[in-house]
Amino acid sequence: MNKVFINGNLTKDMEVKVLQNGNYIGKFTVANTVGFGEKKKTYFVPCTLFGKRVESLEKMLIKGAGVIVEGQLDVSSVKDEQGNWKNYTNVVITEIEITKFKQANNYDDMSLEELREACKDQNIKFSYKDTAGMLIKKLNA
Repeated sequence: MNKVFINGNLTKDMEVKVLQNGNYIGKFTVANTVGFGEKKKTYFVPCTLFGKRVESLEKMLIKGAGVIVEGQLDVSSVKDEQGNWKNYTNVVITEIEITKFKQANNYDDMSLEELREACKDQNIKFSYKDTAGMLIKKLNA
């Protein structure tokens, strides 16, 4: 039996590719933290998702989203130019559950007044002297 469960957060937005035959492939990395205090350690686990689920989950699988993935561990070895073998580990996802939704915000397209309103809505302190760039940094923090 080859079954893996990983609980964590996406480190960046899922990368989506569409193959010539129309199939979708989504790739992302899940940060999984274990332990406490000085024994705390974070693992970064590459994951791959196939099929129509990629298209439907693309807007939800963004940086910071919480997930529990279930899948099979895939380990491959590749010989580099110097003749050394490199091992790559990946989880091929069979099931995925989103545990924490993050909203994809497109602050770059907002006016200064809309940015101020977004700051107010999220209780982010700002000054009316702040530029749009400063407000976007505060909103993305």
